[in-house]
Amino acid sequence: MILWKDFLHKINQDTLGHWVVRIFLGLVIFSVTLPLFVNEKPLLVYKDRFYVPLFFTYTEKDFGGTLELDMSFEENTLKDAIVLYPLVPYGPDTVDYSLKKAGPQKPSLRHLLGTDEQGRDMLARLLYALRFSLLFGLMVALVSGFIGIYIGLFQGYYGGGVDLLLQRIFELWSNIPGLFFLMVLSAFFGLNQWLLIGAVIFIKSPTLIPMVRMLSLRARSLPYVEAACVMGQSSWVVCLRHILPNIIVFPLAKLPFMIAHAVSIITTLSFFGFSVPRSCLTFGEILIQGKNHLYAPWIVLGGIGFLVGLMMILLFLGEALQKIFVQNMPDSL
Repeated sequence: MILWKDFLHKINQDTLGHWVVRIFLGLVIFSVTLPLFVNEKPLLVYKDRFYVPLFFTYTEKDFGGTLELDMSFEENTLKDAIVLYPLVPYGPDTVDYSLKKAGPQKPSLRHLLGTDEQGRDMLARLLYALRFSLLFGLMVALVSGFIGIYIGLFQGYYGGGVDLLLQRIFELWSNIPGLFFLMVLSAFFGLNQWLLIGAVIFIKSPTLIPMVRMLSLRARSLPYVEAACVMGQSSWVVCLRHILPNIIVFPLAKLPFMIAHAVSIITTLSFFGFSVPRSCLTFGEILIQGKNHLYAPWIVLGGIGFLVGLMMILLFLGEALQKIFVQNMPDSL
């Protein structure tokens, strides 16, 4: 059995694994807290009292006006106030109306990675696309992994007719063409954010079933499992308390690859023009803009660079986890 403290010890011994785990965790934390660093709203405004526009909605009346309209936090409306802006004072859909020319603008001190055809900051758009892609892939991998682990666990433990029935269902389930399935859903019903996440989870759930089934089949014949059964413990207790903790690390090594696959699915779907919700800013949408504006190479190069960087981090993470878990799998499992 590989304990979690063994994982920390082994990951610290592997230089590449040590750094890639840190980078991945830092990327997740940065994605969750991204609005603190990249946002069109000020973090803090002081004008007679403190205001926090990032978390609360204010009207013009709150700042001495007469209207109940939402306050516009532009530079000319906050002349008499002390304002703390984020590092990148643009949101993914913020249009910079101060630009003198239309169309994509080259990188400059104001827009470090340039703008798109609507005058939106490319750095902000790329970071929010990275955020959505990473958190989307992480959610899909965790939920689909949870479903696959528990189906495979009980399938392997019970065996017999239960195993045979679930195996036939798995064969049908795993042979559903995922991208085509999503395209059909998008064409006929449209996809809101949660339907999209649910559909991709449905596609990815069978991924871990064969591995967990095999491990569960082998683990149920181990002495400590047989002893638990002889003592009269229920099947749920045996599976969840005695088998699962000893095999969980091996399917977890597959999670980075599942995240990468989920990111590639959502990127491909949006790149081919299917109705991904507007709230879901993806790399596919940015690559479409780059394809339509080849004379502005910073758009397509930024999209490809961020996407490839994210994929490389996930692949290196998966390789590091497999090196630690799978290659050190005890013979008893």
